[in-house]
Amino acid sequence: MWEMYRKMKRMSGLRLAVLHTLSESPKNGVEIMEEAEKRSMGWWKPSPGSIYPVLNSLGEETFIRKMDDGRYEITAIGIKEINSFGFPINQKPYNVDGVISEIENFLSYLEDTQKAKLAPYSGKIHSIKERLQKLEEETMRYVYDRN
Repeated sequence: MWEMYRKMKRMSGLRLAVLHTLSESPKNGVEIMEEAEKRSMGWWKPSPGSIYPVLNSLGEETFIRKMDDGRYEITAIGIKEINSFGFPINQKPYNVDGVISEIENFLSYLEDTQKAKLAPYSGKIHSIKERLQKLEEETMRYVYDRN
């Protein structure tokens, strides 16, 4: 129990957020700050004065490493560390049910997002809508042909 308490005290929310963000793909400090702002829907953007010391600390602890291109990537030790907190990473939905649930969740996020933030993506949204409609038609044709 005390070991978990020490781990929690050492691992601040920002450190966990950085590790989780890097578990998805390598990023530089600015990209990590922007990702935090995006995930908080604009409510929070860590400053360089908070991000870079955390990156240095995580690097010293070998949870992450700085790559030649200046981006940071999570190490196997970092993955083990974040998993120890019950935040399993890189668990993507690998079946149709999981993918459909993820699409529903992301759609809810977009519905809650300010429309002004979505406006630059209207073309992509339209393209996605057309692809989903085509998928629905093909699926319905399959169901009809089977009956």
